[in-house]
Amino acid sequence: MAESETEALAQVDVLLDLARLGDFARAGETIDHLAQTFSKNVHILHKVGTIKQMSGQYEEAVVYYLRVLEIEPNFFYTEMELGNTYRAMNNLQDAQAWFEKAIQSNPAYALAYQRAASMRREFADHHGAAKYLATALALDPTNLHIAGEIAIGLIHLTGREDAIEALAPIVVSPGAADEHIVAFMRLLNETGASRRLIDFVAGLRPGASEFLLFHAGLGAGHARLSLSYNHEAIIAGATAREASAGWRDTAGVLTELRGAIASRTPYSLIRLGDGEARFLAFMDPTTRRVLPETDAVIMVDSIWQNWFGQPHSSFSSFDLTFLNAALLRSIATASIIGVPMAARLSEDRQHFGYLAYLGALVEHMFRASDQLCTDASIPIDLHRASPFLGDLLTGADFVGVIGPHADLPARIAARFGIARTAFYPVPGERRLPPHLISQSDRHFPDRYREILRDLVVPERGAIFLVAAGLLGKVYCARIHELGGIAIDIGSLADGWMGFGPDTRPGQFKGDQAGWVLPEIV
Repeated sequence: MAESETEALAQVDVLLDLARLGDFARAGETIDHLAQTFSKNVHILHKVGTIKQMSGQYEEAVVYYLRVLEIEPNFFYTEMELGNTYRAMNNLQDAQAWFEKAIQSNPAYALAYQRAASMRREFADHHGAAKYLATALALDPTNLHIAGEIAIGLIHLTGREDAIEALAPIVVSPGAADEHIVAFMRLLNETGASRRLIDFVAGLRPGASEFLLFHAGLGAGHARLSLSYNHEAIIAGATAREASAGWRDTAGVLTELRGAIASRTPYSLIRLGDGEARFLAFMDPTTRRVLPETDAVIMVDSIWQNWFGQPHSSFSSFDLTFLNAALLRSIATASIIGVPMAARLSEDRQHFGYLAYLGALVEHMFRASDQLCTDASIPIDLHRASPFLGDLLTGADFVGVIGPHADLPARIAARFGIARTAFYPVPGERRLPPHLISQSDRHFPDRYREILRDLVVPERGAIFLVAAGLLGKVYCARIHELGGIAIDIGSLADGWMGFGPDTRPGQFKGDQAGWVLPEIV
């Protein structure tokens, strides 16, 4: 054990290096003793706090940092770390306060202004963020990162086009940050500047990081897909579909489902969006002729990783081919399909290529069918019209659930007095908390095969709620085939269980409590 402050500092530095390598166990063996022995040394206390922070022991880190400031008020490095710690704890108010305190303690420290600006953005104070960043750039005029942050801030101040032009000279500089280059490509995508995006990607600097290459391939692939469709024709097709006799608004969908439930008629409602479109487009030989292989792979993996936690190449081509066929069959046999509306196609340039592919596919399939269509956001609209689908579930004697939320069937049963439930668990998508994501069983193909084999519809017209991503469409088709009524509720299940803001930020608007099914007490 160290006998002098010099030895203690050297020892803490070694432990800090171990912590940076992720060896928190060894780092944590002696730091508390060192902090107690040298309880007046601000440098030792500060570094002990940093080790605690890095290991996720945020409350203990705060205690050490505050002890430093008791000994040496205005020690701005510690004030900065308090801001970082509170930000990690999602205590944004205190994080902002400490970053701004660091500015007071050292008005010449540019990084403090950057961090304070980032907090201002968290609170949608974009003018305040811009002022902090302007000061930071005045202190450090050659800092490309600060210049890039200023440019990105223009998105909220004067618009995306201004942000693009401000970023344009920054992203071609040798020291440009990957995150700013990705933001530039995203902005080109969002504004429909497809050709400019393709040209920019073609000129990316050699030796780009995997992170940058992934987003470059994703952006350029989508741009090429988008350019392969006639924008006006796709929107016109969607507009005509929404004016046809086969279109149903929210009230119409409720009427359809009520009728099916009352007559115990097998039924399937599924929804399709850009995620399903990425997989279907990847499997479509016609589309693949538009995209380089690397871009096509990135296109499908960008959603496949979220669904299943692995690249698509981890799965056999046999399984992928059969899944594609099953998905197409689930679309062809569905009673009603939720698809993106013309309004979204007009506004959502970021996903237009995928959605245009989907629109063309649905249009082709509908020419030879009597299927009905509705908006892809129909589960959200149904909840708004009838909270927790009460109009459909009240009076039901059975409800089945396929999804990642084990408590959902019981909450539904308690809410509506349903006597019998069945639950078919599946691993959740990667946006959900870790305990809802299986660490062992794979949803596809393992659990997928089990559900298709073991699924039981107890009687004709039994209601099932399905929240299982891409595979949920196939489950709905199977329920329909077995005589049940399948409703693809998707991320609405996350909202009902209180995870909506995590999985779909901005989708569950208004009173958050109104989206959550009460827990059973």
